[in-house]
Amino acid sequence: MPQSQSSIFKLYDHRALPAISEDSDIRTWTLAREEALCDFIKAGDRSAFLASVDEDWPSYITGWSVAQQEAFLGHTCRQLYAAETAVYSRLESLQGGCIPTIYAAALLVDDGNLDTNFTVIVSDGEQQRESFPDLLNIPGILIQCIDGFLLEDLATRAPESVGVVNKICDPDVINRDVRPTNMLVARPSSGKNGSWKVVMVDCAISELRHGSKGDKDWREEKRTLDEEGAIGYVTEMTLKRAKQAGRRIFKGPLSWVYTPSDRCRPTGMSV
Repeated sequence: MPQSQSSIFKLYDHRALPAISEDSDIRTWTLAREEALCDFIKAGDRSAFLASVDEDWPSYITGWSVAQQEAFLGHTCRQLYAAETAVYSRLESLQGGCIPTIYAAALLVDDGNLDTNFTVIVSDGEQQRESFPDLLNIPGILIQCIDGFLLEDLATRAPESVGVVNKICDPDVINRDVRPTNMLVARPSSGKNGSWKVVMVDCAISELRHGSKGDKDWREEKRTLDEEGAIGYVTEMTLKRAKQAGRRIFKGPLSWVYTPSDRCRPTGMSV
């Protein structure tokens, strides 16, 4: 990592998943919940439980025990970690440009004693994925810190943001969480004469194309999700509302019309 570059230690911690907890009616994390999870893991019950979970989990998650709920959230965090690191690896050539640079994979090792003593192990991604499944360990990445502000605070960067989405969501990647709050406008690194750029900072809810998905099904999934439109249409409507309200909440013009590219059309996208 460059000496002058700041970084962030991003952890995929089950104790900090408010969105999933709210969607699943799971209460806020407490120490009692963590104690129940520790006992559950030490008893050797977690592996069998996770193996029994299928894709219909939202319909019955509220009937699970506290330990089962926490175990599932931990499993979800590991899935998010695996998805995001896989996408960053696939898009390695874009790191440091329209996505942050990943400097290292890391692991926060917890021995289950519920104290504040943790060990951080830095390793490559493949080694880490093999090391944490059976422990209370928390996977993470050491990632470039982007000095900037949310794209939604400067919607006039919309044309550039659509281009960034198209670079990141190449024919082999689907990002299911494309939105202005997951993109930053990075400040120029060379002072006033530098250029601002849009950076996507969250790729955790993404998927790489696997051989089991045929061209037709994959094209249809890409077209239906419309990652480009998730930025283009939303930003266009934001600017229209601001213009109608007569507010100057953005710098620059308040007029921009989003025009979908060929890649958003079934006949125009090559896979």
